[in-house]
Amino acid sequence: MRERSLSACALSLDATPYPDGVYVQALRKCANAEVPARGDTLAKITTPRKVNNHDSYAGRLLVWTEIDVAGKWLDKEKNDQLSDEEKSKINIPDNAAPNYKTFNYVFTERDHKIYVETKNDLGETLGVKTIRNIFDRLMSADIQGETDYVIRGYCSSR
Repeated sequence: MRERSLSACALSLDATPYPDGVYVQALRKCANAEVPARGDTLAKITTPRKVNNHDSYAGRLLVWTEIDVAGKWLDKEKNDQLSDEEKSKINIPDNAAPNYKTFNYVFTERDHKIYVETKNDLGETLGVKTIRNIFDRLMSADIQGETDYVIRGYCSSR
């Protein structure tokens, strides 16, 4: 039997005050909100779903590259800008995004921690700092709106 390992980081959410359900409510509120991860990479989380009879919720962190289809394109053979004729042949659906990666997350309500994979089953990785930035943006007032609580995240490698 092959031994498997898990690479993950832990992110602590802290709300003041913290009424019952505030953390799950915050995660649900930011689910599907697209935020910058780094450079041309965007990210979002899926809606957390209850895990059996535990106080845990699970979801996925999705990352991808955003392409400016209207911008300049490189013709790699000519080492110059792609011609308008060639560029007109490019057809990427609005709902499609390249360089897609997915990482699982689990939120435990008891200790209000989010555990996020830093290396998925395909060997793809996502850095701890990037994960922290994503969740900082998801928990920001821009996404969460005006609230009577503050959520702070602290991420450390596990």
